[in-house]
Amino acid sequence: TMLVAQALVFTALVSGLGYATNRSLRVPADVIPYSAAAAVVLVLAFLFLLHALRHGQASVVVPIAQMGFGIAAVLGVVLLREVLTPRKIAGLCAAAGALLVLALG
Repeated sequence: TMLVAQALVFTALVSGLGYATNRSLRVPADVIPYSAAAAVVLVLAFLFLLHALRHGQASVVVPIAQMGFGIAAVLGVVLLREVLTPRKIAGLCAAAGALLVLALG
């Protein structure tokens, strides 16, 4: 159930954002080379989440698993040379603070 919920929410958000941004669901040509790698990473992330849920408490595993966007943001800045804006920095700080509060609680 957790895997299906994750996949449905992710797919709906990505499709909605893609359509809202481009007014189309066509994939830009410069994204195609990364599609296969992204699909493999996403499948692995779902499998790791299921493995973690089998061996750990959902109240701990799920919030930590949702922080994967932080890694994506850092890799985007480092590997794809995205601009590091104050908004991204604030988001990463908020995510790190949430993990700290979770770890201390």
